[in-house]
Amino acid sequence: MEGWNKWMGKKVYLVLNDDRKYSGKIVDVDDTSAKPLIWITIIDKFERRVTFVTSEIVTIKEDE
Repeated sequence: MEGWNKWMGKKVYLVLNDDRKYSGKIVDVDDTSAKPLIWITIIDKFERRVTFVTSEIVTIKEDE
């Protein structure tokens, strides 16, 4: 998916392909390492940093 940087700084709700669900604020989008992998880092609702590869994301939507 192109345009992952558009999510930077936004609060989001995510579902991964292993059915894990996260909500939090996106604090980093790393598209410079090991192409074609793009890594997303969020600060979740428990104030923890969570990083995962975008290919694992099934659903992403802006959270209010």
